[in-house]
Amino acid sequence: MTNPTFKKFGGGSRVKTVSVSDEWNITNGGGSRSYGQSYDYTIPYILNGDTIQISSGVASYEPFIGGDENSFKEPFPYVKEEIFLAPDNFYYSEKPIGESLFPSPIIGYSQVKVTTLNNNIERTGTGYSINQFYTAKDFPIFTEQTNLSIGTKRVKTGNPIISFLKLGIKDHVTASQGFLIETNDMHGKMKTESVYNQFGSLISSTHYKYREKQGRNGKTQISNDINVVAKNGEIFQNKKGIQMDIWNEMKQDNTTTKTIGAAINVDGFFLTFIPAFIPSGYPSIQQESTMLRTSITTKFIKRTGLLEKVIVTENGSTIETENLLYDKETGDVLLTRTQNEFEDDIYQMNLPAHWAYDGMESAYKNIGVTFKFLKISDGKFPATFDPEPFFFPGDEVYIENSVEKKGFIVKDEVNDQLIIIDKDGNALGKSPALINPTIKIVRSGKRNMASSPIANIVSKKIPINDSKISFENVDVISSDALEYSDDWEMYCEKYPDTTGQYTISESPINPYRTGLKGNWMKSESFAFYNPRTPNSVQTSNIRLDGTITDFYSYWDSPTSPDN
Repeated sequence: MTNPTFKKFGGGSRVKTVSVSDEWNITNGGGSRSYGQSYDYTIPYILNGDTIQISSGVASYEPFIGGDENSFKEPFPYVKEEIFLAPDNFYYSEKPIGESLFPSPIIGYSQVKVTTLNNNIERTGTGYSINQFYTAKDFPIFTEQTNLSIGTKRVKTGNPIISFLKLGIKDHVTASQGFLIETNDMHGKMKTESVYNQFGSLISSTHYKYREKQGRNGKTQISNDINVVAKNGEIFQNKKGIQMDIWNEMKQDNTTTKTIGAAINVDGFFLTFIPAFIPSGYPSIQQESTMLRTSITTKFIKRTGLLEKVIVTENGSTIETENLLYDKETGDVLLTRTQNEFEDDIYQMNLPAHWAYDGMESAYKNIGVTFKFLKISDGKFPATFDPEPFFFPGDEVYIENSVEKKGFIVKDEVNDQLIIIDKDGNALGKSPALINPTIKIVRSGKRNMASSPIANIVSKKIPINDSKISFENVDVISSDALEYSDDWEMYCEKYPDTTGQYTISESPINPYRTGLKGNWMKSESFAFYNPRTPNSVQTSNIRLDGTITDFYSYWDSPTSPDN
């Protein structure tokens, strides 16, 4: 909307001042002091050569009701009917298409200035801070539609007489079109935090830069293309932070018209004085079929902003931290790049726990899995069924058609197989066997601890070689590693005998109910220690030296540590 004053009323409220009074005049009779902060939501704007103050507010969208001044609303013509010797008719719908998918009308401010109240201290004053935010103006809504595709099929018979009589006429029309609505979550995200002293000089700032690209319409658009690393160390490009919904609406209208009648005529004349009549007639039979098929596809995409780098400036010194690699499974950042005091790149690589421990993987891999078996005997699955791809030690299952409704999956180390036990540790289906049981995993043995770290390696060179993670010749500065375990010791279980005395029981127990297993915690930590370069102090270079010699990773492979 074009507004000469650059001002517009909006709903809601905003904080103008926060003030706190210490009320010292009540306690000691002296004067009281007020403390607090004031908030300014305006920015300077040059209009016709003059600088004016305008609001920094940006609306994510206009209200649906009363949004006549919405810039998104414009005619969308689809048919032009040309009429001979008369004005043409134009038919149109109103944009935007798919308005119900647009975000709610929320006002976000691109800049807020926070100033301390009663700041009359010149020497040690606190100054002010400016917080800047991304808004819908920086990352607007994106809409697009394909051209209307119309296919027409008219079928007529080859006989001109039958064609004239409109027998067997078919008129079929097919039309299709696609629409795209793309939104994002950038409205209101932090852009820059800046702190100034009372004289207006910058003290420190933090700038958050998100991944972006140039859209097809020339506007800035969120980019969700990232480099990910898999469990085997391979690196490839993938997408993260995209939610997509697609709807297809298909309609078909058929009309078949059949008309049966007769055209009768009688001609009369006189033969001398005798009237004569000649009747004539022919049948009227018409058959016509019309059909309209329409197909409309609507794609709704919601993009989540991905933080690309953080730039921190303090007292003239700038440090930039950039996210380079993400975990393919969890989406967590694994490799970052920053700089040291010499402005040389420093790389930090984190290895996630699920690369080494299956029990710390994400639970989505098998939770909710349901099977129906013919029989479960002595806790064993049928011989024709391999439970390894679906079940995992520590899974808690719900069992239908059984007196005992809850079971646990454990590893039988003697026979090297998975079995089902009850809460007390006894094998299910021992006596009698379970017939036609339905087993569903209600809690996975994979404990959703995939993001826990097992190693941290800091190097001066990027640990990537031939699109794979590699720590050879990367000038490692420091490295530490962790081991986890879910195998813990506990006190001996005791049960009262017939005399009421507690004795050590040799009965089986459920390790997942007693805490022996299933609780993944750190068991050991390690730090890599080897001589560092150079060998002689006299020839040292503090910028280049200090890297570990003969470095090797503690976790040699994704499945086993190299001790």
